[in-house]
Amino acid sequence: HSPYTLSLHNALPICNIQPESIWNMDETGFRIGIPGGERVIVPRAATELYTPNPENRTSITVIETVSAAGKVIPPILIIPGKVHMDSWYPENLKSSELILLSETGYSNSEIALRWLQHFAEHTAQYDSRSGNPKVLLLDSHISHTSENFIIAADELNIILFAFPSHLTQVLQPLDVGLFQPYKHWHRQAVLHAIRDMDVTYDLPSFMRDLTKIRDQTFKESNITSAFRKAGIWPISCNTALEKLRTYSQPTPTQPTPQPTPTLPIRPITPKPSTRSEEHTSELQSPVL
Repeated sequence: HSPYTLSLHNALPICNIQPESIWNMDETGFRIGIPGGERVIVPRAATELYTPNPENRTSITVIETVSAAGKVIPPILIIPGKVHMDSWYPENLKSSELILLSETGYSNSEIALRWLQHFAEHTAQYDSRSGNPKVLLLDSHISHTSENFIIAADELNIILFAFPSHLTQVLQPLDVGLFQPYKHWHRQAVLHAIRDMDVTYDLPSFMRDLTKIRDQTFKESNITSAFRKAGIWPISCNTALEKLRTYSQPTPTQPTPQPTPTLPIRPITPKPSTRSEEHTSELQSPVL
């Protein structure tokens, strides 16, 4: 059995953890104006097709968090820059999203601690009445394994479970069933804007569409399905092992050595037969 799923399977009943207290968080990146490929239908005679393409290549990071009960909390958006802009806050935002600035646009230890506070605030409504802890499944990024992060999580009654290295695409619900449709709906939003001649598609455009993109992605049925496909809830060691077999690389086999051909030490000269010798002798005998 998978050691990870076995240890999780043992911990949940001991702590009386219910699905609404099992959470998975992870970061994903978006290139704001890059929609990716698009299929189009053209007349058979057409040999060339030109479509407008947004030039905005700004990259941002979004931190999403979902539970085995199908719930999702407001995201944290990490934007490269030093000053907040009013245009980042359209009216259709739910006002519970948290926008943080980073010079690189990526997460770091400071942002991870701020996210932990955000997580505690927005999951308090799901806390067990008996005071049982929450389980947080996350990757092994250095910001999640720092001493400050671990101590803060313990103070908030959160049990941390880090996924094994290089296996998040197999075991993590967000990777298994949610981030791919997340990127799909972002791409659809960009393409829809292009068709409406909104070829700039910048950060304010992304923020305008974010609520709809997330509503299409983080449906309760999609979230619970992702946990099930990952084998996290309900706990399924067989599901995890099957996915590991699918993603694991086959062990290379060594080629079978071929025997080296051997040659005789010295050539063998054919020896004439006795019959041939007798025939030769007869031919050479003088006629009397």
